[in-house]
Amino acid sequence: MKWTAPRELLWAVIAGLVIAVVSLWPSHYPYSQAPKIDSQHQFKNAVSGQEASDHAQETTFLSIKPGEWLLGIVTWMLWVATVGLVRGADRTAERQLRAYISVEPAHFDFKRGTNKAILCMARFKIKNSGQTPAYNVRIDTDFRVAPWPLTGDLATLQKNAIQFNRSIGPNDFVPGAAEKGQNIANAGPTDRLYLLGRISYRDAFEKERETWFCGSIKQSAVLFEQPSIPHSLQIDFAWAERHNEAT
Repeated sequence: MKWTAPRELLWAVIAGLVIAVVSLWPSHYPYSQAPKIDSQHQFKNAVSGQEASDHAQETTFLSIKPGEWLLGIVTWMLWVATVGLVRGADRTAERQLRAYISVEPAHFDFKRGTNKAILCMARFKIKNSGQTPAYNVRIDTDFRVAPWPLTGDLATLQKNAIQFNRSIGPNDFVPGAAEKGQNIANAGPTDRLYLLGRISYRDAFEKERETWFCGSIKQSAVLFEQPSIPHSLQIDFAWAERHNEAT
């Protein structure tokens, strides 16, 4: 992973270098040979130089010297940069350690009835590929008939979630299932049978997450046209162009 320094930290370093240069910069340049002046003029110059020095030392803004202002600004910039680094580290740790839920289809079974309907059954695995558990896992599923390829969004799932009583640990899975009697009376020649699902859960950082999954059955035309579905029919599942995302 590529790390880049926060912009505030870079500005703080630049400001610190400016302060260092200003602090070390000589206020006057020594001459190799001092001019010859009489003692009276030397005394007057000394008094005048002292007054100028006192006047320069008294230059402040809101009773704060310029150097103290610069030091305060640099301190604030360093604080902002430190806060940014801490927050960035927290986000990185969360991305690395949080739960990630995915779905792996395992088996499909379809049965034709005497009417224009199909009993659709699906079995799949709900897997956590993260490094911390997923809590309060809920799943909503449905079968739909829609055009292929899927160019529009499917209707929103109803909240009839099945809630699992246990969490899904790291690199663990639980079995999932979906079953529905789907009407196919209005299925067109380019339509397919889709499985649509949403898995909701809470991660170890107390954040609610969702994983959507959607795919179609490639042999949908056979399911729609045949009065009975052959037992030897090979069922292939293809992920859809939409509704496959996670938070």
